[in-house]
Amino acid sequence: MSRSDTCVASPAKKPKEAKRDLTKPPGAGENRCHHYVADKGRYSGSKYCGEHSVLQDGQSQRVPCPYDRSHSVDIHRLKRHMASLCNARPPAVQPAYVNPDLNVSLPPPNYGTGTFAECGKTWSEEGLAKADARLIGQARRAFISRWSPLMRPIIAKYLEGVPCAQLPAGDMAAASFADLLDAVHVSAEFKMDVTSHTAVDQPKSWKQNQKYARQQSSLEFCFVEFGAGKGELSVYVHSNARRKFQIIQEDSGQEKSAHDHFHRILIDIRDLDLGQIKELQFVDEATGQIRLRPIVAYSKHLCGAATDLTIKCLENYQNAGGKVVGMAIALCCHQVCKYSMMLDHDYLSQAIPRTQPDNDNAWDDGQRELFYRLTSMSSWAINVPAQLSDAKQDPSLFTQDSRTRIGHAIKRFIDIGRVQYVRQHLGLPNAELVYYAPRATSPENLMLVATGDACF
Repeated sequence: MSRSDTCVASPAKKPKEAKRDLTKPPGAGENRCHHYVADKGRYSGSKYCGEHSVLQDGQSQRVPCPYDRSHSVDIHRLKRHMASLCNARPPAVQPAYVNPDLNVSLPPPNYGTGTFAECGKTWSEEGLAKADARLIGQARRAFISRWSPLMRPIIAKYLEGVPCAQLPAGDMAAASFADLLDAVHVSAEFKMDVTSHTAVDQPKSWKQNQKYARQQSSLEFCFVEFGAGKGELSVYVHSNARRKFQIIQEDSGQEKSAHDHFHRILIDIRDLDLGQIKELQFVDEATGQIRLRPIVAYSKHLCGAATDLTIKCLENYQNAGGKVVGMAIALCCHQVCKYSMMLDHDYLSQAIPRTQPDNDNAWDDGQRELFYRLTSMSSWAINVPAQLSDAKQDPSLFTQDSRTRIGHAIKRFIDIGRVQYVRQHLGLPNAELVYYAPRATSPENLMLVATGDACF
């Protein structure tokens, strides 16, 4: 038989595998992920996939990636992941204004020297990590029902710091908890100053969500904006102030409001050394030395710990030779405050007792635990659960009105401490709290405003 007559049998085609129905749970012995994706109405891939292996008993712990919160990583592989695998890792050479953890008031014990396996839980909850990583905080501590003895000194300290508070008759120490709670007036204990300006009159007419335009119309300081987001507030302020702007924010992926007079810096405020930004430096013609320009800082909303980090950043700027002549920061989201980033732990100790009284202004795990219980309750001021099992113990103390007053007192207790810190450490004696929008516009309607004795 010639070569041309040779017969070659073609291989038999493999039968097509039946398409798996991912809407049904995996059967016995079926090797795929048991995690149900509610948004897609189906189950996932293998058993278990990397993101969901934490659900399987005996598997390794996964934590958010310190550089990119959109994915997680095995805790035992974290060091290698951060060193060479993560595409979001920072460049080897950082700008001069990046100084890791510069604005953290009280780092945890062994921070920077301990191993992640030993200290990682605390670092994660505090929003910290070794070196220049930023580990996103994990779940907050659960609310514990036995809170009443803890709340009393908080509300008493809040009432002491309110200039127009109507305190209970007689000795406040002898007043009942209900009497103290009745003295808490939501959005009424500080002056209301709702202003407007031509810079925001036109945006008010066409913005779909007008509450932000109303809020922005009350914030009329300039120069350095923290937590800028799109930078709209700086656009409005610039139309009036006509000055150079520095916009500070973490990379959020939001569409930015472009402007030639703005210089945007993407950085965690925790790591920001404001005095190293070249745009804030100038050469003194008389001495030939580099000096720092006077600034006014402002922000529309700095969530929780970001406000404390900003105030600490401004204090470090003054310590480096700069001058903060004023600030205006709208306050919000006290439930995400961090113990390590609180400005004044001595002030905190006046209401929350230390479990280690011999270590003044040092890390205290017991005080930290109580602090997180309080911050979790601060959200009651704006978001009250409809039903709570704790209400069965004492219904009179768990009404919606009572919870709103409790949450409000906690938020204002933290804010009063911030005002005192600004007066003492930033040299701005006129620091005060001002309501800049009606509560109906936004329940987060309080602003910290501070100026020196003389503004330029």
